[in-house]
Amino acid sequence: PENEVVSNFIGAPNILDCDCCRDLGHGVVEANCGGLPIIVAHDGNSVDRIALLPRDIYVSDTLPQGPGVNRFRGTITKIWYADDSVRIEVSVGKQNLVAEVPHHIFAEMNLEVGKEVFLILKLRRIRAYECRCDHK
Repeated sequence: PENEVVSNFIGAPNILDCDCCRDLGHGVVEANCGGLPIIVAHDGNSVDRIALLPRDIYVSDTLPQGPGVNRFRGTITKIWYADDSVRIEVSVGKQNLVAEVPHHIFAEMNLEVGKEVFLILKLRRIRAYECRCDHK
């Protein structure tokens, strides 16, 4: 985001460095980011990092139905309140991801630090970035 006001409005993105990636064909790759296998739409060279806004991470206190693509189990490590939502930091493997949920959904799920939650990273919202340097 361009400045702090914009960052507070849209949320600072989760930026994950990728250790390696594997081409799955048809414009899809599996990027390994700190031990998390994340499926991303990408047609090009190796993915160096990915970015995802907090509002594009679905949070559930129960195991969601559906395929296991980009679904992870983690533990809430931090909670802070914004005007329009609640931001939740979740430890997933070696990564800390920040998700955002509306106040009423946060209250319904009775979320608190230390509670286990399930995350779904929305495939269409993940941005992949290639290395623009000579050493990779």
